[in-house]
Amino acid sequence: MATNLHKYNKLHPSIIVPMQTLGGVYMERKEWVPAQELFEKVLEMEQTIYRGPHPLVGMTLSNLGSVHGEMLDHKTALQYLQRAEKISEDVFGEGTPHPQVALIWNNMGLNYKDMGNIPKALEYLTRSLQMRVAIYGEDTPHPDIGATLCNLGNLMSTLGEMTTAATYFEKALKMFRGSYGNKNHPSIAGALDNLGVIFVKKGDYHESLKYHREALEMKRQLFGERPNASIAQTLHNLANTYKSLGEHETALGLYQQSLDIYEDVHGEGTTHPKVAQGLVGVGNQYVNLGKHREGLQLLQKALKMLEEFYGVNTLHPDIASCLNNVAYAHGKLKEFDSAIQCNLRALEVWRKLYGNEHPNVAMTLNNLGSQYFSAGDATRAMTHYEEAIKIYQLSPCNPQAHLALFNFARLCLQQGNKVKALENYIKGIDALHLLPGEVSLRPELVTGLNSAAQILLDGKSYKEAAKYWEKALAAYSQMRSAPSVDVGMMQFNLARCYSELGDVEKECSLHEQALQTRLQQHGENSTDVGLSLLHIAKALQKAGKYEIALTHLQQAADIFKVLAKTSPDSKMFLAAVYKGMREVYQSMGDQRNTAKYLSEVMRTLQSTNQEVEDSIFDDLSSETKSLLEKFPGLRPALKQAATTVKMLEFWRNAKDLNAAALLVWTDLALPRRTLSKPELKLFAHFLADIGTAEQFHSYIRFMETSYNDVISSEVTFRCLATFGELCVCLADCSALMCQQLVTAGMVAVLCDWLEKFQEQYAQDKSWSTLVTYAIHTIHNCCKVPDVRAVLKDQNIIHLLAPYLKMEATSTRLVALLATSYLSDDDETPQIDTDTMDYIIDILEKALQEDSKSFEGYSALELVMGIGTLCGNAANRAAFLERSAAALVEKLMEGGDEEEATIATSTICTLLAD
Repeated sequence: MATNLHKYNKLHPSIIVPMQTLGGVYMERKEWVPAQELFEKVLEMEQTIYRGPHPLVGMTLSNLGSVHGEMLDHKTALQYLQRAEKISEDVFGEGTPHPQVALIWNNMGLNYKDMGNIPKALEYLTRSLQMRVAIYGEDTPHPDIGATLCNLGNLMSTLGEMTTAATYFEKALKMFRGSYGNKNHPSIAGALDNLGVIFVKKGDYHESLKYHREALEMKRQLFGERPNASIAQTLHNLANTYKSLGEHETALGLYQQSLDIYEDVHGEGTTHPKVAQGLVGVGNQYVNLGKHREGLQLLQKALKMLEEFYGVNTLHPDIASCLNNVAYAHGKLKEFDSAIQCNLRALEVWRKLYGNEHPNVAMTLNNLGSQYFSAGDATRAMTHYEEAIKIYQLSPCNPQAHLALFNFARLCLQQGNKVKALENYIKGIDALHLLPGEVSLRPELVTGLNSAAQILLDGKSYKEAAKYWEKALAAYSQMRSAPSVDVGMMQFNLARCYSELGDVEKECSLHEQALQTRLQQHGENSTDVGLSLLHIAKALQKAGKYEIALTHLQQAADIFKVLAKTSPDSKMFLAAVYKGMREVYQSMGDQRNTAKYLSEVMRTLQSTNQEVEDSIFDDLSSETKSLLEKFPGLRPALKQAATTVKMLEFWRNAKDLNAAALLVWTDLALPRRTLSKPELKLFAHFLADIGTAEQFHSYIRFMETSYNDVISSEVTFRCLATFGELCVCLADCSALMCQQLVTAGMVAVLCDWLEKFQEQYAQDKSWSTLVTYAIHTIHNCCKVPDVRAVLKDQNIIHLLAPYLKMEATSTRLVALLATSYLSDDDETPQIDTDTMDYIIDILEKALQEDSKSFEGYSALELVMGIGTLCGNAANRAAFLERSAAALVEKLMEGGDEEEATIATSTICTLLAD
């Protein structure tokens, strides 16, 4: 019958309706070409039979519009629909409610939506709904009302209005069920599918899965096992939800099933948006599973297919979405320029389609921020993150908002702004809690809580940090799939919080949990397992359970002995374990084993000398290499010093300051006492070249953030004092080290000491010791002209001013010398009589010593100081009265080349008119 009707050419009104019906069958089966051919033949018949406006002509034009719309020829579709609208209004009267007019307006709304004309789409769909309600009644279930409600729901989803969209779909589902009862029907299944899509966009994954599964079951009962595009779409939607849950293997299987069906329906290799959609789904999952290159190839194939189908320059949502996906794959391959270009193209499309405040614009801005961040362009990353966040603030209940906030927080953290980072992590966590459904099922919640807790821990807010980690672990226990966080480390850090809070029982329990987690993750012989055993032992020691503590320490030692065979770094941790054993035996009063394990600590540390290879000498500055050629015998001592500097990082991670202080003292502080002046210059230059100043800075900042009072603790004070003494010595003999102390931030640390410890200076020897080291180091740095210029800009003089009035003459002197270097000639401070006499006295005694130094001052630096202090005329006169010129002349005659040069300059200053 269908074939006969399709070929029927005889003009007669009775044949038109059956042919219209057959065309409708073709449309239901999505056979658009035969439908188009049939409707065109019907239109030709109708225009011959009916001379004026006729409802059948209007219906045929409407059907042709729908067919062309499905074939994505929207311009032609609109022309047919506008003709249909005109004829139908002529037939039924303009504004008169009629099902045919309502249908045409519905189809025009859909066509405008696909063309990207959202205002027109909303206008016509709303008019269609109002007319259908007027025809059938507001409370009467009717599938036509349900269809328009679904279409409005899809439009609201496109606009990012998820709550409104859900309301439309729920009303549509109620309409369809009221119309079809308990029977399976494609319209009911479609509404269920639409609700599933909306709930995943709202972040309610549990509800999304429920609706998609119900839709899939209904469609399989409706369409059986034959390939069906509607089933493929539901499989794709279901895969999207599993992907959002982080279940990537499950999602990949569903995407592949969907692609296979689309290729069966449309033909493998056929240029079609649904085939492209399937390629995008599979390609994205390859990227999520680490197969980045394979995923990129599929995504590029999909993009090419979409551009061929719609046109390269066509503004279409499918192209924009695919561009974002291609950009993500490029980013994973570190091809950032390509990624950024794709995101920028997508951003242009979204803005032209929907304006500047659409969620898709925010999503793409966030993506761009991430690409710039990964490419190292923090400024542009911040700009794009902030733009995205502003848009999300317009509709805070958005399942993507937290991603922009977390990304912005990571950037702030990288830039050292922990306060702002914490603020944005908390905002991101709050944004997650605004979403419907069970927020604890979202993997990103664990990531955000963990990051916030880490910042709180670093800031010593242990109670708050513990609260966040407790929430993170509780959420983790409910995850359908594991988020990309180290749960063992979370448990370990939570134990650290309870350690600081004095709750030994919870500390032990959590370290035990971390141990079990790490055993499952890494097996028995791993660094993390060894460190957990070490910290359990420390907690047990605090609880007085010494024997059990020793058992755990022995297990840790066994692990690190095995690891040390292939990883020299593990020797550091083995030494930490031996140190722990020494402390336990000391607590038990066992002096023999205390001494034994102290010896084991030192022996293990010495064995790490192999860590630094001869290649350490390849990247030294030319001046250091020149000095090294003169003193090749210092290589072993320099290698040992380099090893110690490298080990500082490991001891910092192990929170073992005793070992750090001991190593710095034995390998850095003691050797310099036996070195000649040129050798000491080599030693200091070498330490500058290998980044010692940076390590000192990191270690001191670590202590300041990890301990409430670095002075009251003997261990932390010993570390600070050792670093301070070394800075004085190294800066005194190496201009290169002076430069490094400034650029690495060490001088800023010393300035902090001057400011913090001023009031306590005269009250406590510990404070005064650190202040003295700080002033001496700054004074030594000031002697280097290039460094002096930098320090002048930092306004250090005002920090030194209070110390010019201190009772201790030695402190006044060094503060005065440093100030004189940093002052212009007309601002050089005048020296009091006691300090003037003190300078002359120690210079005279220094010149009598073979080392040309006395009480920590070299004759050279005193003579340099006299020269700078002579910028004040009163000082110059006072020095001349005390025969300073004769003392300076002695250094000029008996000193080395450098000393003679400085002394000559000072003589000229003293004797100048």
